[in-house]
Amino acid sequence: MTLVGTSVNDLPSETKEELSNSFLRLRFRGGRFESTSGGMPLAAMGELSNLNDLVNELARLLWRRKKNKQRLRPADYPIAPTLRITRFAKGSSIPLIERDGASSVALEDPYDASRDLVERTVWSIIDNAEIPAEFPTECLPSLRRIGRHLHSGEGQEFIEFSDNGLLNSRILTQEIRSKFWTAFDTVTLEDRTIFGQIESLARPHSFTFKQRNGQKLEGKNALWDEMHSALGKTDKHPYCRLYVTAEIDYVGRIRRVSSVERVEVFEMDPQHWADRFLDLASYAENWVPGAAPIGTTVLERADLLIRVALKSELPVPVIFGTFEGGVSLVWDTPTGRVTVYVEEDQKYEVERVPGHQVVPYATSDASVAISKVVELVDE
Repeated sequence: MTLVGTSVNDLPSETKEELSNSFLRLRFRGGRFESTSGGMPLAAMGELSNLNDLVNELARLLWRRKKNKQRLRPADYPIAPTLRITRFAKGSSIPLIERDGASSVALEDPYDASRDLVERTVWSIIDNAEIPAEFPTECLPSLRRIGRHLHSGEGQEFIEFSDNGLLNSRILTQEIRSKFWTAFDTVTLEDRTIFGQIESLARPHSFTFKQRNGQKLEGKNALWDEMHSALGKTDKHPYCRLYVTAEIDYVGRIRRVSSVERVEVFEMDPQHWADRFLDLASYAENWVPGAAPIGTTVLERADLLIRVALKSELPVPVIFGTFEGGVSLVWDTPTGRVTVYVEEDQKYEVERVPGHQVVPYATSDASVAISKVVELVDE
């Protein structure tokens, strides 16, 4: 029996069982792959090699991200499995692939996660003509090689087993691949605001920038002195807001930075309210329509205020951004709430709602402001 042109759900039960145990669930279709004798043309074997390389490269990067390190020693990585084609399902171009080495159920195994992300990415390219935001830009060159050996009318079918026992699949053809990458390579220039950390800075004015979501951007035309101030810190967390001109991809995401117009460096200790401050610092202009970005000076003043509050045995407040580019620190009480408004180059303003004063209490001194908070909280 041969399986030329057979739907995945019409495959023999024996083939489905073999496919369910394969590390990668693939089928090659059309053109050279539709031989009645089955098997894989030698000229197309590079497709499997490209998939193997992508899975391994992506796994190493996912592992570095999980460990939150830019570099790891080879010994710090889990042992990479060897992906081995044991045979082809009878009468088909369905490679049955096993993994040697560590068990696929090993704790925090990055290779299964890598395989799953590759499959999700290919499905997204086929269904939505876009690469998921979670896919690392560092692996784009390897992703681009997937499907490059296909001829017109041929395709790689990526198969998944659904909960109801049926098989679902998507076919990556040369035509889909070519159309997608042509669109992907079309870029426009836009002014954007980005937030994250400068990971490297090299002359002449090139740099690598890590965004809060872990994605890295390459850039050029850096403002050397200003950006260099965000490097070499050991006791602080140096984050930056960069005002840039960027190359924007086919779905509106930043691909790389063409030039940097302005730099704001924001340093803070790794306290447990730091993540909230960093979220606020990442808000660009118009984070809600008409709203101003939240300035780094505002966040540093609010950071100081919280430290004074903790010394006065107040809990960490709830933290909100304001429409004017400031921050509100809110302490809830059984009968209301006490709020301190923090804005750039303005006095701290303290009020209680419901409260007694018509105009908020204002002071430039953080200690005096917190003394007023304590007084109002205790009322």
